Amino acid sequence: MKKLTLTALLSCILAACTVSEPQQAVVYGDKQSPQWQQQLQQLNRIQAYRSNGQLGYISPEERFSTRFDWQFVNDQSYQLHLSSSLSASTLTFRMTPQGLIVTDNKGNLRAASNAGELLKEIVGMEFPIQLFSYWLKGQPQGTNDYQITPQNVLAKLSYRLNGQQWSATYSDYYSEQLPPLPKDILIDGQRQQLKIRIDDWTF
Repeated sequence: MKKLTLTALLSCILAACTVSEPQQAVVYGDKQSPQWQQQLQQLNRIQAYRSNGQLGYISPEERFSTRFDWQFVNDQSYQLHLSSSLSASTLTFRMTPQGLIVTDNKGNLRAASNAGELLKEIVGMEFPIQLFSYWLKGQPQGTNDYQITPQNVLAKLSYRLNGQQWSATYSDYYSEQLPPLPKDILIDGQRQQLKIRIDDWTF
């Protein structure tokens, strides 16, 4: 009996007594609920808006962090301004009815009518920029593949662009706002990740 107890004790020590906690099942809300439909209606009413915060980019080749300032008027008029806290470097993406214009603090300018191709050429990835303004405020535009939380805000969404799968996961909201708006978002494009922390909303 003592030998058996000692053997069991040694086995426990060698295994570092690892006991894995059972993972709790993720609970999602009902996308047909009146509360979620009301949230969607309130998000639709937010037309022009502005947000700013921190954006982190991670890929196998590089990673960086930058401040961002996003100003949205409509689908043909918006601007994303990126600035470094460590240098004077800036990069501005400005959408116009004629296409996308990209400028930096050194006076370089690029423009193209096809925003997707120019974005891929500059940052090395295809990105559904036409949907970014909706995803940023927690609105699953362009896809029915999404889930909501029991609190009736967007939990996650999936979107396929030219064979590449994109997903967005919403981990925190400014719940005191009406409507509640995202605070922390992770956008994953298989080989690239965007980590977004939103500090301020104006609309």
